[in-house]
Amino acid sequence: MEPLQIGLIVMWGIVFIIALSMELSTASFVSIWFALGALVSLVLAIFNVKWFIQVPVFVVISVVALVISRPIYTKYLKNKAGDNPTNADAIVGQVYQLRTPIMNNQKGTVQVRDVIWDVVSDQPIDAGQKVKVIRIAGNRLEVEAVEIKEEKNA
Repeated sequence: MEPLQIGLIVMWGIVFIIALSMELSTASFVSIWFALGALVSLVLAIFNVKWFIQVPVFVVISVVALVISRPIYTKYLKNKAGDNPTNADAIVGQVYQLRTPIMNNQKGTVQVRDVIWDVVSDQPIDAGQKVKVIRIAGNRLEVEAVEIKEEKNA
């Protein structure tokens, strides 16, 4: 076997291991298509197929696998994963104390855990008032004032 073929076998093996490792280390499909393409090209290299056939086969197999499986992933698997909010999405609906006022269409701030967020609202809100997060808009939170109901002693 030629040194070039041995090098290609090693290279496709490394590409396969790296792509598979990346896939196993993430929660979603990232590189499984490249692992499949590398595996097919590795088999071709073992059977002494020339490099100028292996490379296009790698590309074609990877792209075809991506085109075929991506819609399936998006339809069935991503919807199930989308039910779990991210750290940022989890703050929607939560109530926080406004640190700086929202006045005249200018932004205020709230502290969520140890992060200071810019907040906006359709109405002016004084600092210290409770606000509820209604949506995340880019790097800002859209909030509304929360009415505080006082209990009466009977």
